[in-house]
Amino acid sequence: MAVLIDLKITELICSRLCHDLISPVNAIKHGIELLEDGDLGLRDEAFGLVGRSGDMVSRRLTFYRLAFGFAGSAEAIHGLAAVRDLAEGYLQDGKVRLDWPGGDGTVSRGGARLLLNMIQLGADCLPSGGTVSLQFGDLEEGLGVAIVAFGNKARLRDDLKLAMSPEATLDDLTARNVQGYFAQRLAEDLAVSLEISDSDADEVRLAAVLPA
Repeated sequence: MAVLIDLKITELICSRLCHDLISPVNAIKHGIELLEDGDLGLRDEAFGLVGRSGDMVSRRLTFYRLAFGFAGSAEAIHGLAAVRDLAEGYLQDGKVRLDWPGGDGTVSRGGARLLLNMIQLGADCLPSGGTVSLQFGDLEEGLGVAIVAFGNKARLRDDLKLAMSPEATLDDLTARNVQGYFAQRLAEDLAVSLEISDSDADEVRLAAVLPA
């Protein structure tokens, strides 16, 4: 039964990632078609389109490799500055801005994965764009992380809230909300409580204490 559960989650995550990548990949294809047409007047535009879209795909795949994949060993340590660069690269082409002051310190591979997933969750709560702002605090239990996603119509969608609840079942999951379920499983694996609240208007808060 566990294999079937793992397989469905993998399928849904793959669908989510493909959805995020299809637009820049299609843009690369369009740019190549323009070059094949041989219109010299469109040459610079085509090269620019291919270059920008290829860079976007590269940055998103690098983000996904750590957030969802198995980048490095289980004992690997990641600098917060490098994690911030991954998050900035992922959000660079959209309507969501990252506000991450500082960047000192390190986290485990599991902590880095959870942090990236929390940032992505914050961005998913901003349908009209906005800012994902991070604050850190050194606590006895580990590194406290508080994330605030704020912008017009910021909210935690009902399907995402369900996916992150203890009552969530496989039947509740879709490619649209599976990332919330995955983030909760990452937190459980670290014995961490992932808290999320949207009690304030146009603002969603996420918090966790990453183990030392």
